[in-house]
Amino acid sequence: MIKSIKNALRKNYQNINDSTLTNATVIQAAGDVNYGAGKTFCQYIKDSNNIERNYFSKFSYDSNTVGFFGRKKEWGELVEFCNRSEKLLWWAITGQGGSGKSRLSYEFLNSLADKKAEQVSDSWITRNIRWPVFYKWFSSPNCIGFGSIESNMIFVVDYVHAFERQIGEWVSFIEQNMGLYSGKIRIILVERIPQIINTNTDQISDPDWFRFYSDGVCDSRLLWELCHRRIFLDLKSLDEYAAYSIIEDYAYRNGVTIMRQIIEALIKHTKEVNNNKISPLYLLFITDAWINYKDILKWDRDKILEYFAIKEERRIRDCFSLSSEPNKKAIAILYMIATITEELKLEDIRLFLDAEMLMVTGVSETELMTELYNNPYTSKGYLYGIEPDLVGEYYVLYSIEQHDRDHSILKLFDFLVKQYPESAIRFILRFSSDFKKRLTQLGIYEGLLSYVRQIGRSGQFTILNDEGREINCEILFTFDSEETGKSYVVFTDNSVDDEGPIKAYANIYDSTGSDNSLLPIETDKEWSMIEKLLVSLQEEMANEEDRANITSPLKNGDVENALAHRFTDFDDDRIEQKNPAY
Repeated sequence: MIKSIKNALRKNYQNINDSTLTNATVIQAAGDVNYGAGKTFCQYIKDSNNIERNYFSKFSYDSNTVGFFGRKKEWGELVEFCNRSEKLLWWAITGQGGSGKSRLSYEFLNSLADKKAEQVSDSWITRNIRWPVFYKWFSSPNCIGFGSIESNMIFVVDYVHAFERQIGEWVSFIEQNMGLYSGKIRIILVERIPQIINTNTDQISDPDWFRFYSDGVCDSRLLWELCHRRIFLDLKSLDEYAAYSIIEDYAYRNGVTIMRQIIEALIKHTKEVNNNKISPLYLLFITDAWINYKDILKWDRDKILEYFAIKEERRIRDCFSLSSEPNKKAIAILYMIATITEELKLEDIRLFLDAEMLMVTGVSETELMTELYNNPYTSKGYLYGIEPDLVGEYYVLYSIEQHDRDHSILKLFDFLVKQYPESAIRFILRFSSDFKKRLTQLGIYEGLLSYVRQIGRSGQFTILNDEGREINCEILFTFDSEETGKSYVVFTDNSVDDEGPIKAYANIYDSTGSDNSLLPIETDKEWSMIEKLLVSLQEEMANEEDRANITSPLKNGDVENALAHRFTDFDDDRIEQKNPAY
């Protein structure tokens, strides 16, 4: 039975990879790209080396603990994406956490090298880009232009959320320099939140992350010209044949044979705990628990995730030879921090010790640091977060519930947002979305969202007018006044007055994020303070050609009307803000 199924599946997988890709051999270099000084973008990409990833979790997308099954249709669409004649194209892969987005892109990049090297002369250089690390180089003086190499390039950018505008600007940079480049470039964005498609009208509603990404593309006309398809590649539920294959293959690799009736029961339960959808990750969770003699069919989603979070904590403790209980707890919390920040340098741990951020008393710094520097799991000077992200998020939730006895977790998050803003905000966005109910019960949900608002992800927000029409507004700046004890936002809706300048507006807002209402400014003293700040901003922007037309309407004795008239059309209870950036 097992042999016949495995042969059939192997044939099926062979058929997927046999889809014709023109001009596509690959130099595989997934992972981070190293820093490089004085290099062009193309040379930097070419010279970057393979980075050894952390395989601490057997459920990470590249751990190879189970074969790759299913997604034949999606695979064919990625083949078509690469085969098109256009030089530059982008597309997006979306789907819920655990649906296999990262695994699909990982296997696809690997297959290019494995299957086509002897059939064509051209090559694809592939990169799985870790955006925060890459952007540090790309936005620095170390990047000295675009350059050119004789290769096609394909990039995968995972977890777009929180970096959308930067990524859009990067795509614009590539598009503006494609005249210097002889090959093709393909960009795949990977993100959880999908488009919403009205099946009756075929109207497409794009997710917020796409709107912020499109803001970064300097020419919106080019946005859809460069897009492979208007509808993104959204990963739906796996078919039951692929689900059967995953369960059987995972069990087989663990020395277990599962009867057909049990496999069918595990597939059914996967659908029950996952909104009637079959996802590869939940299949692995449920199968692993069944192999370990757990009564998995009685567990709900939270119980399943809790089981693996506890397993991870025990495995972490077993990997370190620590004698004291406080130090064992400290290790668990450090892995929680590494999961939030994606990785944690050992040398940075003293920052948390000095600031008393580990939520544990009685830690022996000497024993802790000696063990960390000598342990094989941290021999390269880093702690890596728990993977995959769903397990990592639940591990953080479990750690908070177990160790946050004095309700200091928001203090820790505040510290993390200041020290690691990009990765911390990105984690908070996923974490607060996946576990809103539990975080609300813990009393920290709103506190976490306040960090997102304070960062000002895109500098934009949306209001609805009396007619129900959305008006997109761009924040020019925000500031707090010690004198008045209020917070102010100055912004523009990019409309133009009769004399030509773009209009600017101001209001009072709640910087804590607990109230999204925009309140009117009522004193001449406050108007004068805002006018001076806006004038100063204009002077700083005077040399920026693209913003030279944003001049202040605060002149000719019309200060109050210029700033106030925008809000007299609305009552507070008729203003609905979406995605406030402050």
